[in-house]
Formats: sequence, structure tokens, C-alpha cells
Amino acid sequence: MWNPLDAWKRPAQLWRDLCFVTIGGVCSTISFSLVVTLLATSLGMLITLPLALPFIWLLFAVSHLAAGVERSRIVSLLGIELHDPVVHPEGRGWRGWLRRLQRRATDRARWKEIGYHLVSFVTSVLGLVVISLIWGASVAFIALPAYLEALPGDSARFWLFEISSTPGALLLTVAGVGLFLVAPTLTRAVVAAQAGLARLLIGRNRDAELTEQVTRLEQSRSAAVDSAEAERRRIERDLHDGAQQRLVRSGEARRRRRRRRAGAGLARSRGGQGRPEGDP
Repeated sequence: MWNPLDAWKRPAQLWRDLCFVTIGGVCSTISFSLVVTLLATSLGMLITLPLALPFIWLLFAVSHLAAGVERSRIVSLLGIELHDPVVHPEGRGWRGWLRRLQRRATDRARWKEIGYHLVSFVTSVLGLVVISLIWGASVAFIALPAYLEALPGDSARFWLFEISSTPGALLLTVAGVGLFLVAPTLTRAVVAAQAGLARLLIGRNRDAELTEQVTRLEQSRSAAVDSAEAERRRIERDLHDGAQQRLVRSGEARRRRRRRRAGAGLARSRGGQGRPEGDP
């Protein structure tokens, strides 16, 4: 059963949610300004493509940097870790730079980051305005009986109604208390919506994570098979070389023994030829 007081039991999380919404309005405004400026400049200079290339590269670089800041803000304040979905190509020299730029221009994750900065500006500013109105209105309604007589005309004018009496102020105070009790829940709903948008556009989805895990496992398995195959070949080579060395040593030993026997026989034959005939 939903209980509006549950959110008040986690004041640290409530404080982080408020910080997330407030900082999000500032960060989204900065990233939106930079991305829109670079995007407009790049599109305007496409007719002279060589001159537009540095601005296009800067657009992707700034967008990716701002997305990294957003991921860091989310994991720091909300404890939600979003992995970088962008694949960073390698290459050296100006040809490698052009290949990397081409890969960035055709990478869907890069364009999703740019789209996030455009959309998050609206959602972050709107969320900041809504949360500010909820908390500000709840406090203003609760304290209305205390400052009602200090207002011009001793009345509080709102868009659809006007409060000029104490009973009306007390009724609005009750409404303010109810709004104040549900304010943390509404704040959490706004934060969850913004975090969901970030997970969709600048985070790696579940399918991509599973694909990466499968690729990583296949690479590790291939590396293990290659290592085992190399070790098997090394052992076979060692065994072959060792057996060959033993055969060579055995052949050399046999040849030495034959040479010794031949030498000994030659010495005996020479000794027999040199003995005098009269000697017994």
C-alpha cells in the first residue's frame, strides 16, 4: 500500500534527489547551449566540408564529455551506474583521424547523446520548475495564516481564486500540509523520469550489455584455446627436440664407442706386428 510518508524515512535520498534536480537544470542548460551552437555551426558549414570537419569533431567530443558528466552525476547522486555505450575506434595519423570521425558520424550512440542534450534541457528545466513550485507552494500555503494580513489588500490572490479570510487561509494550510507530505514522492517521480531518459539515451541497454558479455566470453575462450594450443605445441616441440637430442647423443656415443674399439683393435694389431719372431 502506498504511503506518502515512506519518502520522508529516507532524508538522505530526498536531499540527493533535490540536488539532482537542481544541478540537472544547470548542467542541461550548459550542455544544451554548447551542443546547439556546435550543431548549428557544423550544419551551416557543411557546404565547405573541410572547414566543417573540426566543428563536427568538436561537436561529438563535447557531446560525449557532457554525457560522461551526466553519467557521473547520476551514479554519484542516485547510485545508478550507466555504462558508456560509445565504441572508441583506434587509428593514428590524419587518415586515422578521418576514420574515427567517420565512425563517430555513423555511430548511433553518438547521435543519441546529442539527442539527450536537446531533450534533457526541456525535461530538466521543466522538472526543476515543477519541483520548485511544489515545495514553494506547500511552504507558502502552510505559512499563509501568518502573513495573510501583511499582503496588499489583506488577501492572497491566486490565478483561479482569492483568499482573504482566516478560514480560507486555514483551509489552504491543510492543502499545503498534504502537498508538503507528497512532495518527496513527486520529487522521486521526476527524478525517476529523468534517470529513465538518461538510461535510454546515454546508457548501454540490456541487449548491448549481453552482447558485449558474449563477445568478451568468446574472446576469452578463444584466447584460452589459443594459449592451450600454443602450450601443446611447445610441449610437443620440447618432447620432439628432447627425443631427437637423446638420439643424437646416443648416436654420438655409439660412434665414439666404435671409434674406441677400432682404435683399440688397431693398437693391438700394430702391437702384434711389432713383436720379434723369437719372442714367445
